[in-house]
Amino acid sequence: MNLRILLCLLPAVLWAGEPFGITITDESTGRGVPLVELELVDGQHFVSDSAGRIAFEEPGLMGQPVFFTVRSAGYEYPKDGFGFAGVKLTPQPGGRAVVKLHRTAIAERLCRLTGRGIYRDSVLLGEKLPLNASPPEGAGRVVGQDSVQAVPYGGGIFWLWGDTMRAEYPLGNFRTSGARSGMPKQPEQGVALQYFTDASGFSRAMCPLPEKEGVVWMDGLVVVPESSGDLLLARYSRREGLGKQFAQGIAVFDDKTEVFESKLVLPLDEKWRMIHGHVTRLRDGDRDWLYFGEATLNTRVPATLAAVLDPARYEAWTCSAPDGSLRRTPDGALDYAWRTDAAPVDSAVEADWLKRGLIRAEECRFLPEDVDTKKRITLHGGTVRWNAHRQRWVLLAVQIGGDASYLGEVWYSEATEPTGPWLRAVKVATHDHMSFYNPVQHDFLDSGSSIYFEGTYTRTFSGNERATTPLYEYNQLLYRLDLDDPRLARVR
Repeated sequence: MNLRILLCLLPAVLWAGEPFGITITDESTGRGVPLVELELVDGQHFVSDSAGRIAFEEPGLMGQPVFFTVRSAGYEYPKDGFGFAGVKLTPQPGGRAVVKLHRTAIAERLCRLTGRGIYRDSVLLGEKLPLNASPPEGAGRVVGQDSVQAVPYGGGIFWLWGDTMRAEYPLGNFRTSGARSGMPKQPEQGVALQYFTDASGFSRAMCPLPEKEGVVWMDGLVVVPESSGDLLLARYSRREGLGKQFAQGIAVFDDKTEVFESKLVLPLDEKWRMIHGHVTRLRDGDRDWLYFGEATLNTRVPATLAAVLDPARYEAWTCSAPDGSLRRTPDGALDYAWRTDAAPVDSAVEADWLKRGLIRAEECRFLPEDVDTKKRITLHGGTVRWNAHRQRWVLLAVQIGGDASYLGEVWYSEATEPTGPWLRAVKVATHDHMSFYNPVQHDFLDSGSSIYFEGTYTRTFSGNERATTPLYEYNQLLYRLDLDDPRLARVR
């Protein structure tokens, strides 16, 4: 073999199949940062796993300086004199390097909760994995999963998701997936999900309605105590994706068959007299109620099975009259109350009223003001939970029509009442030109000043023409928010 050929083969010989490990960490916590993109000059992309690790396996680049552009929404790396944010490393077989990022977002990105290869690069590098890490192929053979619902039930946590992707074929389970888990003791490392599966081991349908047409989506998951024991309820909607709806109703989980069975079929024109969104239970007067809504708590029903199955028992937090006009008190203030004769008011309704001049800006309850720009934030989806540490109701919701991302900007607000008003908000997480929709705070994970929330990360609805993010696309990301962060005090 001549010298020229030997020199060409030398990088591959040096590599010997052993990857170079890059760990990207949060400089303030020392934890690995998931979803950090490193890009080479030739356009190759690498994305960190849930431990913040990347297994670099490029035999032609071993043993020589390589420039990596560093990019991650909510985090930053210093720019050089030419304006490039990146780092120069010399990869060596079996070597290791650490890259520290400054977190600009208030919320800390922790890990991916669903899909395969959650710790892919850590496996390739031979690193020790968390005890509750999913198998490399993905729990339930899931590779993508949409919009989560989760409640404590049966001594653990009961989980539901929407459309679920598999590796074998582009079409997966479109009739709601489900899983159980124990109470996560270290949620920052993920959740050990035990999926309800079919004979092939793939996540199966949780609401197998006899009608074959359409997908089945479920929300409003809630536990209702009855004399016979706790019942797990949810709303279902059988529909043509985001388009036509074929049927809707309330379903009850059967612990023996482990599927949801329809108990009430609702008229297609019923828009709000049903459990939906994310539900929280609280006591008002001498009665327990279920409060819920898409981003705010604007609908309620007594916390009994009989009431949930009776549309006449639902109440809306509203100042609307049946004819669509606005109710006002004698002194001219908007007359909000729990009513049964008009639809609830939400952020989108209020934004429309404000645009049409029907209300003044200072009358808004569901359009919080950005504390930095003073712009109004139209909320699309999220949760409201009581927080003992703050002694306030806290809201976490995604904005519709955000500047950096159409459905990827997550906001935090506080109020003394579950119905608001939500007057000021602070952005806590961002996803540049990507979506992070239907975020939900898991209050069963609250610990001191820390709260946890997750949402669906995807290119869908983002308008982003770039390629999807490998492994992360259409999956659930978990964040932690420290409520003692002084930047959050501005919402009061």
